[in-house]
Amino acid sequence: MTTASRSPMQSALLFAATAGLALGAAHCGDNDSTSTKGCPEGGSTSNAGAGGTGAGGASAGGAGGTGGEAGSKTVISSVEDKSVRFATFKADCQERGGFVQTHAVCSGNNACKGVSFNKFDFFLTEHTCSAMNTCGGMSCVVLPEDAGRTPEEMYETSCAGCHGLAENGFVLYMPPGTDLVQALADVQTKDREFIHSAIAFGISSRSSNGVAAANMPPSHKVLSRAEIERVTEYALELPMTAEEYGILGVNEEVTPE
Repeated sequence: MTTASRSPMQSALLFAATAGLALGAAHCGDNDSTSTKGCPEGGSTSNAGAGGTGAGGASAGGAGGTGGEAGSKTVISSVEDKSVRFATFKADCQERGGFVQTHAVCSGNNACKGVSFNKFDFFLTEHTCSAMNTCGGMSCVVLPEDAGRTPEEMYETSCAGCHGLAENGFVLYMPPGTDLVQALADVQTKDREFIHSAIAFGISSRSSNGVAAANMPPSHKVLSRAEIERVTEYALELPMTAEEYGILGVNEEVTPE
């Protein structure tokens, strides 16, 4: 691993992250309010030194970096690491208790504090805030620490309000026109990582005619990775039914009294 100073071009690429902050700074502290000690107001960024740990992994900061006051800087540390690849980044992110997000070419899209990798300049940057990824690459979104909650507790507080009480079984709500039999079969065979990421980042989609659907809020600010894994197993063991959710004028009508 090579530690290096930034060229003007590399500095410009890192500065691209502030384009996302310019739009998302007002939400920065809100996004990380349960897990961040100090996202700066107004979205200002500060590089607290270079240094890092792990070959090709999602850990940055430490040896060689000054670090600064805990939580007081948006950018904690940044290090050039040309060995980073998806598999090792994902494995190290999992060890940190996080989930990976990938990015096309737009900056400012990562959901929460963690580590972001820029595929254009090979810099691995640890930060305390959302909207800090630079142009293209991937981010490790670090979730809160495990609070030791039981699956039953988490299901009651985070799931039952929409999917129904556990004693009545789990209701899988699907958009109009969904093959419900196939949907039930799919959820039982889905890769667990798919389900875990859906819980962490929420579920949104678009219909064939472009209507957006926002069907489940993200949980990456309130549940740890381990808690998401535990509540997933619990929910999948419940009796499960599938229903289309109603949209007035599409698959549901109400006659006013």
